[in-house]
Amino acid sequence: MDENVFLENAISAWMRHHQMTFSLLDQLTDEQLYTQLPRPGLNTFAKHFEEMAEVQQDYARAFHTHVLKFTEGSVYKGLSTKVELKNGLEKADKAIQSGIAACPPDQPIDIFGVAGGRADLIQTLLHHELFHHGQFSVFSHELKFNLPKDWRDFWWIQARY
Repeated sequence: MDENVFLENAISAWMRHHQMTFSLLDQLTDEQLYTQLPRPGLNTFAKHFEEMAEVQQDYARAFHTHVLKFTEGSVYKGLSTKVELKNGLEKADKAIQSGIAACPPDQPIDIFGVAGGRADLIQTLLHHELFHHGQFSVFSHELKFNLPKDWRDFWWIQARY
């Protein structure tokens, strides 16, 4: 397979789960968005979404710099509205698309000290998003609410509440 097939597959997998991020954000009430969660640092859903958008911008930058480096010293306030959080994620989505377009297919990208390609970078971004999804699943049980239908359908999770 050529690199473009790997890239298209990686983007497709990431977008499937990334849309699930948006469906959760759409479903959360304001009370749930700002409720304290049992997670030091990222202790509200709002802070998670702020961090996810910032980290996604770091991934987008890696397509241009050819090195994945995270922004250091970020403090997430968790005060953003749903609209602001959605706009932040959408802005990061556009940055990913422009980064992919700007990065030559044969350009190695340093991903935590390992040379990879564009598809590898997207796969690593997918892993980051799925890590948050795992936490969101636990938080939904803690707060006793059902995850959105697309989550339940994909992961075969029954509605419980």
